[in-house]
Amino acid sequence: MKKITGILTNCLTNKESIIELEYEIIETDKHKPIFKIFNGVTGYESFYIDDYAQENMPKFGWMACAGTQNKYDKLFIPAEEMKKALETMSPKSTLILEKQRELKNFKDQRNAKKNDLYHLDIKIEKLEKEFLSILNNKGE
Repeated sequence: MKKITGILTNCLTNKESIIELEYEIIETDKHKPIFKIFNGVTGYESFYIDDYAQENMPKFGWMACAGTQNKYDKLFIPAEEMKKALETMSPKSTLILEKQRELKNFKDQRNAKKNDLYHLDIKIEKLEKEFLSILNNKGE
């Protein structure tokens, strides 16, 4: 199991301590890879690795658990630890993310063109109505 370091803030005393955490990057067939901590505060500390995560977590870190006073400790993974962890992603996961990004870009381009065509259709329809109106009022 891979390990990273996090900062745990006790929900009762507000005292911070450095802890070692086990994590895994889970590959799935249909979705983006999943980053999961196994010995976190709630047991649900995980996220899909996407463009946002790849861009921001190595810069700002990850608040894995915001904490709840007197109930859940706060858990923060510093930026350098997230950078180190995300760099362990397999070549397959990296390729999947690249292809998903490429596909999204093409779909966005297509949708922008559809939107442009829609607006052109509206302009054409308006001009055709104006043209027919002029034709129908020949004698004026």
